[in-house]
Amino acid sequence: MGSELLSSPTKAKTYSEIFDECFPFYLAIGMSYAEYWEGDSSLARYYRKAYQIKQDEMNHNAWLHGLYVFDAV
Repeated sequence: MGSELLSSPTKAKTYSEIFDECFPFYLAIGMSYAEYWEGDSSLARYYRKAYQIKQDEMNHNAWLHGLYVFDAV
């Protein structure tokens, strides 16, 4: 307990490592290779915002479905 404070800090990641780690996520939400690596950097922000809107809508629909089932039972 507390020994984690004595251990050496983790190495900071480079921007290249961060971009490489995030790339599969952006591919999964529909961003192309060219858009991610060669396009405008703000485009990634819009893809992430659109993904969040879709997730919120799916969450809301699932909640409504659960409410309907609850009322039916």
